[in-house]
Amino acid sequence: MIFRVLPSTLTGDTVWAPPSKSIMQRVVALATLAEGRTMITRPSESDDCTHALMMSAQLGAEVELGEDAVAIHGHFPLQPRDTTLTPGESGLGMRMFGVLASLHHAPLTLERTGSLLTRNLDGMAEALSAFGVTVTQTAPGQHPCIQGPLRGGDVSVDAAGSSQVLTGLLCALAHAEGDSVLNLHGVVSRPYIQMTLEVLEDMGLDIELLEEDEDARTLLLRVPGSQQAQARDMAIDGDWSAAAFLLGLGALCAPHHLNVEGLHSTYTQADEAIKGALLFGGCRLAGTDEGVQVMAGKPKSFTADLTDSPDLFPPLAALAAFGKKPSTLKGLHRLGN
Repeated sequence: MIFRVLPSTLTGDTVWAPPSKSIMQRVVALATLAEGRTMITRPSESDDCTHALMMSAQLGAEVELGEDAVAIHGHFPLQPRDTTLTPGESGLGMRMFGVLASLHHAPLTLERTGSLLTRNLDGMAEALSAFGVTVTQTAPGQHPCIQGPLRGGDVSVDAAGSSQVLTGLLCALAHAEGDSVLNLHGVVSRPYIQMTLEVLEDMGLDIELLEEDEDARTLLLRVPGSQQAQARDMAIDGDWSAAAFLLGLGALCAPHHLNVEGLHSTYTQADEAIKGALLFGGCRLAGTDEGVQVMAGKPKSFTADLTDSPDLFPPLAALAAFGKKPSTLKGLHRLGN
């Protein structure tokens, strides 16, 4: 198949960033455990979030789909309708809901498809085993089986591979029997951890940051057990991962400027770091009531460390290709996750 790409310009000056998949999936996970109704407005309609809603229902929540909103009636303890969870091809969904499944006493299977079949889940199995959970069949191509229940404890966790398992642990341990202390080392994607902590707090869960060493990438967290998420109304912010592409497009192709709207920054998003890279490269940005405006103009050159924001590699690589001088992208070891 041959694709022909022609030089293009934008015909409008305003676009809306789609809703954040990362925020949406976290809210869906916690709403599954919350007693009562959580109303989610401006929901993401991405495949990842559709599968998150499916897994919420599979774990026993009542999910109602509206035209512009989603209602989730959750409860805890979990009352799964099936013995299988279907994450689709969502890495976050697989790991986060896989950890939530460990709150249940009976075995549940993660039915992997597509690219998830190549993922090794030994890291998730190791982390869960420290809390009394058994995970089998974690090799690529297999469907892992998770046998709970998860119980709190003081555990040292290798967080160098991904923050996704940790996200699930923070959500689940707050509901588990017994308090927990997590000693995290090799922490990556720190902004995603912060997003999780902020969503947890908004839904009534208490997580205490005891100590942090940014240079050593260590983090000490205390998670009181036997809590329960509180149902509430939640609006989903625009997605900075998608906005990064739109801002890059505006810089390269807009006749004069491009406004990217729907970016309220209610929660920390790692890919908001695109603003720093654009400014470093000489692009002109301005804040608006609904988001960010970028003026048309190719970047000069820039340096960016993607250790905490690996999803920025594609838009930054495209911007770097149009730079007047060479640019440097660091932290690319994260791209395999």
